[in-house]
Amino acid sequence: MTTYTEQEILSQPEVWQQTIDALDPMSFVAPFGDGITDVVVTGCGSTHYLALSAAALLRESGVRAWALPASELIAQANPRLANAAGTLLLAISRSGTTSETVMAVEHFRRIGGRSVAVITSYPDSTLASAADVVWAAPASAERSVAQTRSFTSMQVIVSAIAGALSGADLGALHALPSAAATLLTRSRQLM
Repeated sequence: MTTYTEQEILSQPEVWQQTIDALDPMSFVAPFGDGITDVVVTGCGSTHYLALSAAALLRESGVRAWALPASELIAQANPRLANAAGTLLLAISRSGTTSETVMAVEHFRRIGGRSVAVITSYPDSTLASAADVVWAAPASAERSVAQTRSFTSMQVIVSAIAGALSGADLGALHALPSAAATLLTRSRQLM
């Protein structure tokens, strides 16, 4: 009997392919231009770890970026952004309804934040509706509590964005699903 988590792990290659096929590389560069000087990447729990990875990849692409947990960007935390009008907030949430992340976006807007981009599994979510741009991986939606294919699919999106910003050929992303399928097949043979 396979569990939801096992099914979600095993479906990653297919879901990554669907995510990659739906990506529009032309949509990646525009949100980072037009006066944007800084990028704050945020999330909660697992997606905060994804935010840390995203900020590091964006820095490697030449973007001034850092990650903060969403709880440090809500009004009660009284965050101070040096240049909110020149800042892009990149909010990451599997569900698109994470309360602290939603509150961080709302507060960012209130203090004059420039624009909001969202990475999520749910393109019709609360966060997505509050964003200027949404990069979604709807095929990665999960039933299990632990993030598996949603986390890795959102990481694929982050990698594609960073690659596009650095001028890399995104064709290499298309090799990921096949490589993952091979690894999953081999690892199951060991069980």
